[in-house]
Amino acid sequence: MTTKEKKLGKSGLIIIGSIIGIMFVVGVIGYIGGKVTNGKNAVNQKASGSTAPEENATAPDFSLKTIDNTTVKLSDYRGKVVFLNFWATWCPPCRMELPSMEKLYENLKTQPFVILAVNVDESDPANVKNFVNSMNLTFPVLVDDGSVSKLYNVNAIPTTFIIRKDGTIDAIVNGARPWDDPSYIDAFDKLIAAPYKK
Repeated sequence: MTTKEKKLGKSGLIIIGSIIGIMFVVGVIGYIGGKVTNGKNAVNQKASGSTAPEENATAPDFSLKTIDNTTVKLSDYRGKVVFLNFWATWCPPCRMELPSMEKLYENLKTQPFVILAVNVDESDPANVKNFVNSMNLTFPVLVDDGSVSKLYNVNAIPTTFIIRKDGTIDAIVNGARPWDDPSYIDAFDKLIAAPYKK
């Protein structure tokens, strides 16, 4: 075997190893994301006939407390575009997208727009508040008791529901995104500019 053939063989092994490594990481993230709802809850949801909210359907209403103990109701935000995000402190993709969500919020908070970030992993609001403060997040953060993530059939995180001013779901986005990218900001500007009829 020539030196060139040995180098090509070695390169091929490195590429194959890299592909296997990426597949492993993706599998681990998928597994971790699946921890948000366990198999029992999924079976219960199917048995009860509940289904996941869909695009163009009315977003299910709910009430939750923020980390500052204020009660927030989704329907109170009619007339605003709502960015409803489900996340957890232990989730690496969630940690990655939170700063871009903060930049998006800073960009649009004077408009009829709100971010509601629903934490699904901590029962103690104080722990969530400490995490939020460490990340310098200023948008409303809510603490789920398990009922809202179940209502929205969230089984992987982060998951984001973009809700129009009339309360219907415009888009459902699974996975992290760079929300401060100009293309996303333009899309939100268009939703915000759309007329709202009560």
